[in-house]
Amino acid sequence: MRGGNRGTGSLFALEMIRFTIFMTVVSILDNNTPLKKAPAVIQQVL
Repeated sequence: MRGGNRGTGSLFALEMIRFTIFMTVVSILDNNTPLKKAPAVIQQVL
């Protein structure tokens, strides 16, 4: 897939993929670690 003249479109798709992966990681971490650790983990990912 190419962004061509729609650079913002491909960037948006990339952000959606990153967001999906991020939410998956967060849900996994929520199951394995206390919720108090979540903010620090989120800051590391971002």
